Amino acid sequence: MKEKKILCLITIISILALSTACSLVPKRFEIETTSELGPDTLSRIDDLNDMLDRGVELGPETRAMIDDLNATIAEGIEFGFKQETLDRVDTLLDIIEEGVGIKLGLDPETNATVNNLINTIEDMPGQWENTMTEIIQVLETSTSNVAADIADEVSALMEDARVNTQQVVATVGIEFRCNVDFLGARAGETVDQFIGRTLVGRLREIISGKSPDDDLPVPWVCQIIPDQVNLEEVGEVIVFTDAVIKISGYNYEQANLPTAYIVNEAGNRIETTALYPFLTSPYQIQLNLQGIDFSTIPERSRVVFQWPGAETQNALSVVFPGQEVVPTEVPLAGLTINAASVEVLKGPGPNYHVIGGAESGAAYEVLGQNGDGSWFQIDYDGSEGWVPASSVNRNTISAPVVSIPGPLPEASFVMVPETGDAPLQVSFVDTSAGTPLRWSWNFSEGLPVFTKDADHAFEDAGTFSVNLTVENDLGFSSVTKEVVVSQPIVYLPIKPIIIPMIPLLQATPDFPSNSVVFQTYSSAGPMHLNTGISSEHHECGIVGMAALNGDIEEGGFGNIIYANMIPEGNVWYLNADFKTHNNGEHWYFSVMCMRKVDSDGYNFYRRVRVDPNGSDTISLDHLGIPENRICGVVGFGAWNGNINEDGQG
Repeated sequence: MKEKKILCLITIISILALSTACSLVPKRFEIETTSELGPDTLSRIDDLNDMLDRGVELGPETRAMIDDLNATIAEGIEFGFKQETLDRVDTLLDIIEEGVGIKLGLDPETNATVNNLINTIEDMPGQWENTMTEIIQVLETSTSNVAADIADEVSALMEDARVNTQQVVATVGIEFRCNVDFLGARAGETVDQFIGRTLVGRLREIISGKSPDDDLPVPWVCQIIPDQVNLEEVGEVIVFTDAVIKISGYNYEQANLPTAYIVNEAGNRIETTALYPFLTSPYQIQLNLQGIDFSTIPERSRVVFQWPGAETQNALSVVFPGQEVVPTEVPLAGLTINAASVEVLKGPGPNYHVIGGAESGAAYEVLGQNGDGSWFQIDYDGSEGWVPASSVNRNTISAPVVSIPGPLPEASFVMVPETGDAPLQVSFVDTSAGTPLRWSWNFSEGLPVFTKDADHAFEDAGTFSVNLTVENDLGFSSVTKEVVVSQPIVYLPIKPIIIPMIPLLQATPDFPSNSVVFQTYSSAGPMHLNTGISSEHHECGIVGMAALNGDIEEGGFGNIIYANMIPEGNVWYLNADFKTHNNGEHWYFSVMCMRKVDSDGYNFYRRVRVDPNGSDTISLDHLGIPENRICGVVGFGAWNGNINEDGQG
């Protein structure tokens, strides 16, 4: 008889020791025994040894049972395994297995987890591969005795499913969808959804330990082309000019081929015409109707495919010439809006741009869903739109998980400095991800800025929220940080109030003629204009301006007019706006720039603040400007006024 080696559990007496002495031998001594114990018993002993190798705690009663088992096996080796010896080995194994906690099936926790995952495949069959991978991982971490074997079975089933997916796609194309309901499959499903549904029953059999009721594989049908037999009159006969009916799916064998026959409207079989389906591959069956004369077949008959071992059948209508051809409607995944109204977005989330709206009761085809099913992709007038699942009612046709549009921008920025004394000049640098195309800075005061990076001067003390919103063609993102400004500027209570800035350099009477640059600019407002003049080499300011043809907004209290020049990057920019109804003003500017290399030839006076209620004219005597100097206003603003002027001009 064939011999097999097994490992001793604790200590066992060798064959040699049994014949000479009664001394104990080390743990895991290899004993040789015949296969009289049987493969099942030897496998149980191997499992026990594996469990003991992992260091399981043993009580004194279990240790005694192991000693008894060793002695019984040794007796069987020496004197032969009689039936009573085999029965005692089996009984002792039962007691020891219970003592060390070896399960004969999946433990309840693993069983519940795996069955929940199988339910997930049933609900979302298009995700079968990811879910089966998770099932295998759960089984591989289980302590149950049979978990590893079940994991192997599930792995083999998944590999078969991958092959079947590839072959079905190769047979009928990746874009195809099922057009029939058959067993668990649903019309309108994709290849992945179809394959996923076919796996549910087999997975439940594997987990429960049941074998298939029949060795014959279950044939799965997804698509029958064409979906009806349209006949034409050719001479004196009526024939099916398409000739061939194709049934696509998988698990097709010669033994499970369907029988095909024609029945009349009442369902009675017409025996005069014999039909013979044939196997072209494990993934397709064909029925050739070429040359068959249907003139003797009654109208409204059907071609029936009856599958062996099942009460399920498929039937196609036979349509005679002159009869109205009614195409079989393929059910599609769909939804109906149940909210009063809902915005249709470019992607599954509130930060995607809106492409339109949908009202209560509007119905749409569902193209897909996101991973957790919280958003659905719909056919929105020929475009792909997304609506939240909370605002819709769905039909029963499942929808595949589709890729998410992206990337969305993710707003972020750094600012230097983050705090300081007033007046505080802060630089803001965009560090956003996701390839933004548009930027909007809001500083809690003044006008927004629409450049990638920005600078802003906080004149007064306080805590200011700075918000950056970035956008691309898909959506937007916002982030807000705070700038803390301390030590507010104190103004003297006189009218007019003039707070001169100490001149940067003392004026000199003469400087080279090419030191001064004069330029004029014009543009429709609001204005943000690149002058093209280097801020590294010139100091610039506005020396003349006009805002013409605007329609002033008369009512309301707020900022009236704003115009200045600021450096952005290495270039001077003109910025201007005033309070209008429709931003229809047209700006004209004169700009004067001085070369920095000739900086000893000019003076700057900053933050000259005046109260127009005090006087119509402003005296600049306090600045001490010599009479032979050319002067101009290089930036101004009028804040917090209420315009009372009517008309245009």
